[in-house]
Amino acid sequence: MKNTLLTLALALVVSNANAGVSGDIAKNPVLPPPVAPAPACNNISYNFFEASWLHSFAGEGADGFGVALNKSIAGNLFATADYNQFFSPDQFDVAGGLGYFVPVTSCVHWVTKASLVYSETDFDDAFSGSAGTGFRIGLSQWLQLDVFYHAFWYDFDELTHSGSAALIFREILAPNVDVIVSGSAGEEDYQAISAGFRYNF
Repeated sequence: MKNTLLTLALALVVSNANAGVSGDIAKNPVLPPPVAPAPACNNISYNFFEASWLHSFAGEGADGFGVALNKSIAGNLFATADYNQFFSPDQFDVAGGLGYFVPVTSCVHWVTKASLVYSETDFDDAFSGSAGTGFRIGLSQWLQLDVFYHAFWYDFDELTHSGSAALIFREILAPNVDVIVSGSAGEEDYQAISAGFRYNF
């Protein structure tokens, strides 16, 4: 009899405890953690390979192609290299240099870079210097705007200036693959356009 009473009392205590816990859960339901908001822009990459069609309006105009490689080195420092080839008239240039970026916000980077350029045409060849500064701006998850000022010292003697703007459509064809459309203009009626692809690695 005593064991039966103890068993009934224990069952009553456990039942009341469970009822209290259930009541607390009902009064204070456990909510799932809030979903993190989507970032305002896609990651601004400094590791990429680029291939583009080029058209220059200088003189009688010329078409060609360009390839470029960008690679992070350490921290905010990166290396850059590019090769541009034009036909009719035949000319090319190859450049290599360094750049540094400062994140103003997560979607806006201030960038400076400098390069040594070797160029060759049917008429002459020269080593020159190039430097630029500008902003890379993530406008949305799928669109980025790059605007730059460029200074070019042909043969380290003649200084010319130009500006460029590029729209980068982020990953619209495949993951890590961007589409780029750009234009540039400068002194002596210099104008050029390009379109191509960028692979971010």
